Amino acid sequence: VLAALTEDRSMTSIAREHNLSVNTVQRVLESCSSKFYDDLDQLPEHLAFDEFKGVGKKLHFICLDGDSHQ
Repeated sequence: VLAALTEDRSMTSIAREHNLSVNTVQRVLESCSSKFYDDLDQLPEHLAFDEFKGVGKKLHFICLDGDSHQ
């Protein structure tokens, strides 16, 4: 489920593929939220932003640490 969440797909389609409820997929996503920055004091010194057109010509956004590229 976690690997599917990295793809450009809806939670509904992920839930259907794995025979789960959408709420369960949301809980899996929330369970890994500790890996993300919760406190502004923990923001990296250099932030990198990018916007690009993805699947279906929809605009996507990515933000990462400019030094570590993570």
